[in-house]
Amino acid sequence: MNGSIERVCRARYEGHEWLICPVTMIVTNSVWSGSNGPMLVATNEVRKSVREWNHCPVTVDHPHRGRETNLMFADHPQLLDRFAVGFLRNPRLVNNRLQADAFIDPKRVKAVDARVYQALLKSRPLPCSVGFKSSYALNQAGKTWKGQPYKASHVAIEPDHLAILLDRPPACGLRDGAGLLVT
Repeated sequence: MNGSIERVCRARYEGHEWLICPVTMIVTNSVWSGSNGPMLVATNEVRKSVREWNHCPVTVDHPHRGRETNLMFADHPQLLDRFAVGFLRNPRLVNNRLQADAFIDPKRVKAVDARVYQALLKSRPLPCSVGFKSSYALNQAGKTWKGQPYKASHVAIEPDHLAILLDRPPACGLRDGAGLLVT
């Protein structure tokens, strides 16, 4: 794993107890093999969206209706009720890594998925995935980034949520230096 492992802190914020977890959400200047094939995620595009990640919801899994293959954005109250466990604060770009503090509601995360709560109590890093909307700049044939071919790059990123993933692999995971409790 690239990056150091951090610990969970407990703190009160706005009259409520939270588990505060540092998170690396995106390792930039890398190629991800996501749902649309290999995509380049460039630092200059992520930099434009940093402030917009503030207060985005943290969910357990990507929000979906019914089938897990029909992933949704976390912009519907029913989806937030089902998947949300907290929110992001203090997003920042540090050494090509989009980082933030994830404020996790301990009661809520226990109710949504107790496995996440148990892992956080042990300060065990967890894989995460970002949910965002973007446009694509199509790649010219044969173009690569650090030897990895990609079909397009993300541009005009619009943040939506950070998903803690337990049952599916993320496009940019723990071994890439991204995840909850990884900085």
